[in-house]
Amino acid sequence: MKSLISKKMAELLELKRSGQIATLQKAIKEFEANAKTGIALDFVKKLKSVSVDSELNNKRNDFVGSWEKVAATEGKPLLFEGGLRTKGVHRESKSDLPLVTIITVVFNNVETVAKCIDSVLAQTYANIEYIIIDGASNDGTLDVIKQYHEQVDYIVSQKDNGIYNAMNKGLKLAKGDYIAFINADDFYISTAVEWSVENLLKNSLDISYAGFYYADENGVAVVADESKPWSEAMLVEGVPGGHETLFLHKDCYNQLNGYDESYRLAADYHLFVRCFFADFKAGPLQKNILVMMPGGTSFNEEVGIKENRRVLEYCFGPLENDFFEFLYGLKYYKNWHGYPVDDKAIEHYLSKAAESNSLLHKAMFESIENRKRQLKGRILPAEKEKGDKLKICIALNYLTNASGGAERIAIESANRFHREGHAVTVIQCFGIAGEPYYQLDSAIPVIDLAVFPYKDEYLMPADQIDISFERYGNRNFPKLGFQPTEEDFVNWQKSPHFWRSQVYAGFFHHHKFDVVISHMPSTYPYTLLPRNSDDKTLHIASLHNSPEFKFYSPLYPAESAMERYMRLVSLENADKIGLLFEDFRSQVPEQFQEKCFVLPNFLSQDIVSVADSIGNNVEAKNKVILSVGRLSDQKDHATLIKAYAKARQQLTGWLLKIYGEGPLKNQLEKLCVELGLEPSEILMGARKDIHNIYPTGAVFAFPSLFEGFGLTALEAMSFGLPVIAFDNCEGVKNLVNNEQTGLLIDSNDRISSMSNALVKLCGNTELVSKLGKSASEAARKYSLNAYVKSFEQEVEGWKTNTNLLPVVPTKNKLKYAILATYTEGGAGIAAVRLAKGLRQQGVDCSVISFSPRMHPSDYKMELSQEQQVLYDKSLSLDKNHTHEGSTFFSNQMYPSLEKSQVEFLRHFDVINLHWIQMFLSVEVIEYILSFGKKVIWTLHDMAPLTGGCHYSNGCLGYTNDCSECPQLDSKVNNYPQQVLSEKLKRWQSKNLTIVSPSQWLADCAKQSQVFRNTPVKVIRNGLDTDVFVPTGKEHARSFFNLPQDKKILLFTCQSHGERRKGFKELMEVAHKLAEQRDDLHVLMFGHESGETKKLPIPYTALGHINEEWKLAVGYSAADVTVLPSLEDNLPNVILESMACNTPVVTFENGGCGELILQYINGIATRQSNATLLMKAIEDIIDTDNYSTREFACNLLTSDICAFNYLSTVER
Repeated sequence: MKSLISKKMAELLELKRSGQIATLQKAIKEFEANAKTGIALDFVKKLKSVSVDSELNNKRNDFVGSWEKVAATEGKPLLFEGGLRTKGVHRESKSDLPLVTIITVVFNNVETVAKCIDSVLAQTYANIEYIIIDGASNDGTLDVIKQYHEQVDYIVSQKDNGIYNAMNKGLKLAKGDYIAFINADDFYISTAVEWSVENLLKNSLDISYAGFYYADENGVAVVADESKPWSEAMLVEGVPGGHETLFLHKDCYNQLNGYDESYRLAADYHLFVRCFFADFKAGPLQKNILVMMPGGTSFNEEVGIKENRRVLEYCFGPLENDFFEFLYGLKYYKNWHGYPVDDKAIEHYLSKAAESNSLLHKAMFESIENRKRQLKGRILPAEKEKGDKLKICIALNYLTNASGGAERIAIESANRFHREGHAVTVIQCFGIAGEPYYQLDSAIPVIDLAVFPYKDEYLMPADQIDISFERYGNRNFPKLGFQPTEEDFVNWQKSPHFWRSQVYAGFFHHHKFDVVISHMPSTYPYTLLPRNSDDKTLHIASLHNSPEFKFYSPLYPAESAMERYMRLVSLENADKIGLLFEDFRSQVPEQFQEKCFVLPNFLSQDIVSVADSIGNNVEAKNKVILSVGRLSDQKDHATLIKAYAKARQQLTGWLLKIYGEGPLKNQLEKLCVELGLEPSEILMGARKDIHNIYPTGAVFAFPSLFEGFGLTALEAMSFGLPVIAFDNCEGVKNLVNNEQTGLLIDSNDRISSMSNALVKLCGNTELVSKLGKSASEAARKYSLNAYVKSFEQEVEGWKTNTNLLPVVPTKNKLKYAILATYTEGGAGIAAVRLAKGLRQQGVDCSVISFSPRMHPSDYKMELSQEQQVLYDKSLSLDKNHTHEGSTFFSNQMYPSLEKSQVEFLRHFDVINLHWIQMFLSVEVIEYILSFGKKVIWTLHDMAPLTGGCHYSNGCLGYTNDCSECPQLDSKVNNYPQQVLSEKLKRWQSKNLTIVSPSQWLADCAKQSQVFRNTPVKVIRNGLDTDVFVPTGKEHARSFFNLPQDKKILLFTCQSHGERRKGFKELMEVAHKLAEQRDDLHVLMFGHESGETKKLPIPYTALGHINEEWKLAVGYSAADVTVLPSLEDNLPNVILESMACNTPVVTFENGGCGELILQYINGIATRQSNATLLMKAIEDIIDTDNYSTREFACNLLTSDICAFNYLSTVER
């Protein structure tokens, strides 16, 4: 019954969102008559009020621009009013220049408001109205604003009822066609408004939004956060771009009556979901237009949670508490406990949503897919502003959630360097989501090189990195007892270790630093081994343990002796090696000892400040023996517990407390029970505020078998706790001075030695006081100041005496240009996928097209006004002179780009033409061939080898002279002969190679007049099999609201007006199937038309889909993909469907049947035989033994495609 009620609620919500007010009110009455539960009754009450509000909202009002000025009211006088409007100056909209109103709402933001105002006044767009609403600031903000009263259109200062009340004031004052808000602590880039208006007008949008940069405290942009699609996911995730990047048409605000002032924090979230339900047309500007400063409106978590729930329930109806917690966690990418949302929870709540609320399921599904997708945002290294400061990189192999001493040293030193004005960047190569365990200053960028886009864009080609046997194979490290062979190096180059070296090398190639500090030996092979002679950076290898232990001990993890060897040989490329103690120098291989200097670990600033505030009063201390550390074999807490139990009779009133977590917790609990101790009184768990624990003890026991430094021992000493440790424990014995700051005890009989030491120390408070005082003084030597001083001394020495590394020749990247008219459409998508594969192979690849840039290396070309006229004429030939049902025809004699515009291609090593109709003329292609560069032409249809038709429809004129073209009427049907003659004359070049994705098109090229003397090679298109992955059918169908109990046939319905697409055959098959079966449903990629509406089978048309992951969901929802083309190359549909494990039915003709392994990944039937096509469809949907993904993953990936292209280049 509960499920039934939930479904009915969902139906009512759908009526509300679609604006069917009358139907909604009738349905509410019916539902109310049957509503019994409190939830249902409350739901009816809310929906009634909403339906009334919706009715009112659908009536046009004049909310925006209804005020000329703000009026003073009782209790809210105007503290200031000024600006051009008060002097009678008004701005107006122009036909070619719409008026844009920018509104800044501010309260007490004196430090940044001027920068914000300046950024608005500096806009390149020429028709802006600027309004500032001040909420009666009292910190000097108003004085700053007043200075702009002759440049800003309207300024008012008056107490308000909260931020959304102030924003609504701004809307009522706005006279612009489009309106945007910018906070007083953010600022625009100079072209923000110009670009946004262009996006609005060019794409006929109601709403434009964009990406933005996060800034450090100095306003330096350090993170780029790009905009996301405007889709159902925003109902869960919130605004898909920065709020301040949104430009809305005034009618949007008019229809919605501005912001709901009953919200304190989430009215913007609420407004934009209302925009979504109102079906306003919104689109992203694929650029970053704003810099967002840290800070902003204070966040009340309790209010935030309450208001987020309110918005979510506005979208989806009443939510159970656990479901709301999940959605709230999904919005912020974490749940309330700070851990990532787990996969089991996702599966559980997706299933619940699928049962009760299709919109909720769709929003969740899309949001989850967004999380899986690779992020496009870029984190940029910090840049220094002053010449006397350093650009420093802190490098670790992993940092996320790591709580070790080395990670703390790395983070706290990074904070200190940053606070002293240095530009600090932290990098890791871990690939797991999360934050550093220790608090890092928010302005310090953290870049994980193991995630997108860095793992792709920074990947240095393998042949540009020399980590070979010849370079590193003949070193001798006697203590290691291992000498690598050439095969060991070959295996290393095939391992993830080498991949990490490639990524780090690429990063350091793109971004130059003054100093790189590599923490821990596990990082050294990746940061140090790839170094070459052109690297002038000071590289410091920082050790946080004894070299003996880190490099040779089996207790310090390494997967092989080869890895230990590589860690050691990496030191050859370190300029300096930081050691914890001078005594450790002798443990470093002799050839590296001169590079060593002391770079000590240090006490946490939190520890020092708390210890200093408490002092060292032993009489006031509790009788507690403390121990802090991970519950692991290394820490040997079992010995401490046994020693305490043995001495308990002599330790009257003394307690033992061990703080930490770890794999031995259960064993230690059992040990306590066996010894008659209460585990909960001894094993206290882990604490992040450990600095608050040390003052609760009097003695610190440190039973570790080995340590590099013994940081917790040092921390305890700083609080005046004497330390008991074993005399053979490396690191700690360098900290503890026996009988002066603690006791170093015999390690032969560990339990007895520890027991006796506890009795000796705990039984003598005078001794505890004496040793504790000395311990506190000794600990102060290990300060952050000492660490920084040592670091600065080495940097100064490096500046005056730089030693160059051995010269290693470097190889230049192959520069590869891909030219395509557009990056959209099947051919454009194939070109972009090839570019991605080439970049993964280390090629410097640029895509050159009319489309917006998708990668920093790409070029967006523009046509001049003169060229545009010729371009339009070319299109008109296609529209006016081709027979109905014939294929696309292009006039390639009309120029598009001019020769001067392609001159820059001379800088590339390889020029790869793709679908270039109306982009490059016959003459310009001849000019490109004259450069003497390697030119590859990838055919996506027959146009390059014909007189203009893109498919010949069986005509063989292209093998002769293309006279009397059957596709054109008699007025122009000999024109293709002239075009073919020009191609034949101009395109004969020994530098040219033809590539075809299908053997069929390759054979056509070989038979053609134009290319019969040109080399032709078959290379299949590729795709990203990490994007095109199977999704469970149940979830995939729920996502698109498809029936679960039907067999689903998928086909694409773009260009079905072309006869070659086989729509006639498809309809014939559909009618035959409909006569025999009632268990079918059709899923269409593309928009429905008058023709598709004649389908006799129920269907769902998804419209045009840009997102590849959403296409993958569509393929996964289907039982079979049907491709009835009569003439085609190798459509992407076949590859994509196979990658999603959905079999394909097609005809054998053209290239369509070439990838079909009969009855394994699909069926290819004889051309034009609808009966056989129907039989093939039924064979597949009635059988469940087809497997297509393995074939796609083995043969059709982007990297395989790229490899084959590079093989062509080498030949």
